[in-house]
Amino acid sequence: ALGMPPLVILIELIRKGHLFIETPDKFLIKKHKSGMKSVGIYYILSGFGHMLITYIDRYMINVFLGLGLTGIYSVTNYVGTLVQIPRRAMGKIATPLLANLWVNNDLKQLQALYDRSIISQLILGVFIFIGIWVNIDAVFKIIPNNYEVGIWVIFFIGLSNVFHCFLGLGGLMITTSRFYRVSTYLTFILGILVILTNFFFIPRWGIGGAAFASALSKLIFVVFNMSFLFLKLGIYPLRKEHLTIPLAGMISYFAVWWISPDWNWILLLIIKSIAVTLIYMISLKVFRIIPNFKYFISTF
Repeated sequence: ALGMPPLVILIELIRKGHLFIETPDKFLIKKHKSGMKSVGIYYILSGFGHMLITYIDRYMINVFLGLGLTGIYSVTNYVGTLVQIPRRAMGKIATPLLANLWVNNDLKQLQALYDRSIISQLILGVFIFIGIWVNIDAVFKIIPNNYEVGIWVIFFIGLSNVFHCFLGLGGLMITTSRFYRVSTYLTFILGILVILTNFFFIPRWGIGGAAFASALSKLIFVVFNMSFLFLKLGIYPLRKEHLTIPLAGMISYFAVWWISPDWNWILLLIIKSIAVTLIYMISLKVFRIIPNFKYFISTF
């Protein structure tokens, strides 16, 4: 699975005649060597920081609570991470575009892209989060019932990824700017926050406390990033419509959560999902977040 994408890219490069095997230009290497080293080192450190953040909570749960609850946390954590699918998808294609805008110092386009990225990520992220939480009973029909102790793991991990959606492409904007080192520093600050908050909340609230610690740490991380974007890069981080999207999600959730007749759980899952989708879309239309759904889908 991991080998197929680069193989497809290699074949496409060969097919289009864009694959060149040449001796590197020594002059260019000498000219940009220090910059390449700096960027490479900080990117590696940033990647290490992200790995630390991803796995440190599991290690600490194992130390405090044992291997059994670590397994339950890991499985339910994956359900909550579904919320970040739109953010990851957008991040993979946005990096070269952002880098080009920084080269041209096009702050107007950067601001417009940042605003659109928050709206797109929030709309889809909140929708996935609400869809999971309104069908939480069905989730535990899919995974074993004895995993229900991890119900708040799903909630807080999902919520932490909703918080991250408020940042949009802001993290990548910092990474592709001349302040790329700050991105690494902020990542390690997040790692330290995760460790400290886990030490406090795991003994008190168990695996739910670990998930809450992640959500709290992510919220602080997002605030730090937004502050840097505003104070140093001149990018305005939040607008009124950004806050309206979670409100539309809350409306759609509370309009449907009470529906719990003693029906087949699959049928109930379908009914709730359709109802939440319709109410959410209507709410977004009423709040004028998306005046044209076809345009939103085509420009996402």
